Amino acid sequence: ICVLANKLWGEKKGYLIDGQGNYGSLLTGMPHAATRYIECRLTELARKEIFNKKTTTYVPNYDGRKEEPVYLPAKIPLLLMLGADGIAVGLSTAILPHNFIELLEAEIAIIQKKPYEIYPDFQLGGIMDVTDYQDGLGKVKVRARIEKEDKTLVITELPWGETTDSISASIEDALKKKKVQVRKIHDLTSDKVRIELELQPGANQDKTITALYAFTTCEKSLSSRPIVLAGGRPKLLTVRQILEKNVERLTELTKRELEIRLGELDDLFHART
Repeated sequence: ICVLANKLWGEKKGYLIDGQGNYGSLLTGMPHAATRYIECRLTELARKEIFNKKTTTYVPNYDGRKEEPVYLPAKIPLLLMLGADGIAVGLSTAILPHNFIELLEAEIAIIQKKPYEIYPDFQLGGIMDVTDYQDGLGKVKVRARIEKEDKTLVITELPWGETTDSISASIEDALKKKKVQVRKIHDLTSDKVRIELELQPGANQDKTITALYAFTTCEKSLSSRPIVLAGGRPKLLTVRQILEKNVERLTELTKRELEIRLGELDDLFHART
């Protein structure tokens, strides 16, 4: 739940999970508190767009005592929103996360049959190169954002998958190998990333930035290979194809909800007349 809540965190609060307590930090890698100290609940968006008993198909559970849903009737493109990375029997998938608002705008463009572009988006920020990326296939190169301040360098955004601790450890390792001209590292991260790098006397800022990208995890590549279950079988799909299937599902669920509501209103009309 803590990992999911952090992935679904918006600018002000969680998109789908409203948490209370110490959920850890994506920036520093700080672990979450014990489960007895944290609480969570679904947001209104989650309750309305992911759960609906009337449109959910149920099957008996393993012992036949209860029923469980085959899948949740989600109207939101959660797969692309969250991303996924895993290995199964002979298959592996790697789906990069995307911006929630951009996904909704892309779905609107599909419905209206308008052109659109969509690329991965990462909560940690950073700089992205999509030269080798094509509609979900290939790879992207992500870099930390490094700014110049007086005689120091300041890291303000991180590559996806890194933390301030891992970046600092990587820079320290490069420093021991004399690959970067950094004298001290000051991690001043709180709610925003701020790692100050104090340079050695006479060090050039531009050359140091180039060395940081070359010899530390300030730059990394992320592969994308979206293999999903389509029709009960694993299949390689592009991001556009996944979005189109999400739109089809959204249309189907919305139609079913309206038909159920129409039936309820029809029954109510007959009962009152």
